Amino acid sequence: MSEYSESGVDRQNELAERRMRQREQDFRAVLGTAEGRRVMWALIGDCDCFSPIAATNASVYLLQGRKNVGLQLMNEIESVDPEAFMSMLIEGRQQQIDDRKYLMEMSSQDGDS
Repeated sequence: MSEYSESGVDRQNELAERRMRQREQDFRAVLGTAEGRRVMWALIGDCDCFSPIAATNASVYLLQGRKNVGLQLMNEIESVDPEAFMSMLIEGRQQQIDDRKYLMEMSSQDGDS
């Protein structure tokens, strides 16, 4: 009976390792594209990872949970592809600059009308 349970545990461990390898491959695939990095950066931003939590009693738990999800994403990204996080940061900053330029151009066009 112990052989059966040991072999069952071995299979469960093997399955867990297989799933972990698949998850890492999936993260690498997502992080390997600019589109995937943009999506991940947007999710991390939606989780308010870079903002302090300033809220009342009940909403603190929601905000902290959201932040924890974002921190888990950041941790996974760092463990799978440390350079991807820096790329996301640089690309995100460039997007902010491009957005500002676009808004300035649009507002100057509105002034011309």
